[in-house]
Amino acid sequence: MKRKIRILSSNICSVRIMDIPPLGAEETGQVIRHKLAAFYPGSADDLYIDYVRENDKAVVFFASKQKIDSLSDPEGNEFLFYSPWHFFASISEKDGYYGIILDGRIELFCYENDHFVESRSLDYSSEREASLKEEGIAFVEPSLSTLNKIEPLFRKKKKKKYFLSNLLILGLLLIIPQFLFYRQVKSDEEYNRTLKKEIQSLILDNARYSGSEEEYGKLMNEYQELKDSRPLNINRFLSELSSSLGRDVVIESLVLKGNSFQLNGVGLNPLGKMEKFQNNGHFSHVVPYQVKALENSSRETFSLTGVYHDE
Repeated sequence: MKRKIRILSSNICSVRIMDIPPLGAEETGQVIRHKLAAFYPGSADDLYIDYVRENDKAVVFFASKQKIDSLSDPEGNEFLFYSPWHFFASISEKDGYYGIILDGRIELFCYENDHFVESRSLDYSSEREASLKEEGIAFVEPSLSTLNKIEPLFRKKKKKKYFLSNLLILGLLLIIPQFLFYRQVKSDEEYNRTLKKEIQSLILDNARYSGSEEEYGKLMNEYQELKDSRPLNINRFLSELSSSLGRDVVIESLVLKGNSFQLNGVGLNPLGKMEKFQNNGHFSHVVPYQVKALENSSRETFSLTGVYHDE
């Protein structure tokens, strides 16, 4: 069986340029079929459709299945279908209209800045051809050599058999999970060994810490006992007490027991002196009681209890 090349005129194959976003082959085909419905009256299922991507656009070719199938060869030869667009696509730095004569028609293709813009089809006559040439339209003679490296239109892609490849893939699918499982088991064993070591280390550290904590508690108790038994600095105590009471107070009696004290005295406004005790950080829990005014005097007798902090 021989292959024959057939250049399809616009009577058989139409060409449109469409804005198509970057999509996969299947999605691109769906978008093209949807857009064809806007200007093709029939069903897209009745068409052979093909396209060539140009950046964010697509040059779309479509032809009636009935017309293409009717182009049968009595000898059973296979036709390779092309559009005139394939000839012009090989021309470098295209700009303006280009023409080709096919099946009694003049097929015109317009380019701007080397990009296909539109196509037109006119009935052929020698006068029209001459007129178009005078307008500067270049006519291209079909040259089959330019089609050697171009994929023909509406050609069904044969599915290749990849028995060995599929067998290799199947083998990998069976082997890889086993390998990953082995790696996972080895990884888990290593993790468990490391975790066991860490737990043992934590147990030892905790034992050391527990012993240190007990030792620390003993030392703090001994320190507190020494602190409580330390003799009071009586001179400093009397100095701080005198500073808080003021010079107008006469201490009649003073009792010390540890850091606690109790005194009886006579002075002016003993209740007003509580603020000085509160502002003095060496005293706490200072409480006045038994405050009595002296007859024929502005002075008062009083008693105080409190705690002194010798620090």
